[in-house]
Amino acid sequence: MAKKTRVTRGRRLIINVLLAGVWFLSLPFSVSARDKFVTIINPVRGNDFWQLSNQAPLDFVVFQKNLFKASKIPATWLLRPDLIFNNRLASFFRQAEFKSDELGIFLEVTPTWAAKSGVKYKGGRGWSLASDAFLSGYNVGERKRLVETAFKNFKDRFGFYPQSIGAWHIDPYTAAFIKKEFGLKTILICADQFSTDGYQIWGGWWGVPYYPSRENFLYPAANRKDKFPAVVLWWAQRDPLNGYGPGVTESTFS
Repeated sequence: MAKKTRVTRGRRLIINVLLAGVWFLSLPFSVSARDKFVTIINPVRGNDFWQLSNQAPLDFVVFQKNLFKASKIPATWLLRPDLIFNNRLASFFRQAEFKSDELGIFLEVTPTWAAKSGVKYKGGRGWSLASDAFLSGYNVGERKRLVETAFKNFKDRFGFYPQSIGAWHIDPYTAAFIKKEFGLKTILICADQFSTDGYQIWGGWWGVPYYPSRENFLYPAANRKDKFPAVVLWWAQRDPLNGYGPGVTESTFS
């Protein structure tokens, strides 16, 4: 009888806990959205490789800016160095209406940027190849010259060093050099794509901002000692279901 009584009491306890849970869930309450945010980031290219005859580099920027102004939404604009070197294009972003926005640099290597830095551009096979467009396609000395030229010209145009950068991919050496010499808070990199643009980025931290490992920016730091002190964001967040796959089709789910 004692054993049966203990079982009965146990069942009563479970039922009471379940009823208490149902009662708690029925209570009216609100969920705070203070920690939710959207970061609007716009990479902006200059004249290098521009092929559109019916659109200029700033046309879409004007369109986007009008949308943001109408909704009172601030944005981040990452300017490619070939735009920064062009006084007419760069002066557009010195207008008063951009004071509420953030300006940064989009680190995509182009012939103009390479020439200004005294670096031989590796192009000719396709502008989007990793060996041509990524800073990691150039040796350490060339990367330093490219970065120094971009950042110093940016400061000459806008009066400060940017705290945000973007790139298809950023190697740890270049990021550490930028952090040390110019300061750095935010890094935008390309999202996972199994086979797009002639190279692969696969195995990253799917769609969540993080502090990266000092050894590999595709995944978060394992501990504070391994942590690189700048937040990594993904360029073009992927659909959590349809974004997985072996080709270009899946990469468009972003």
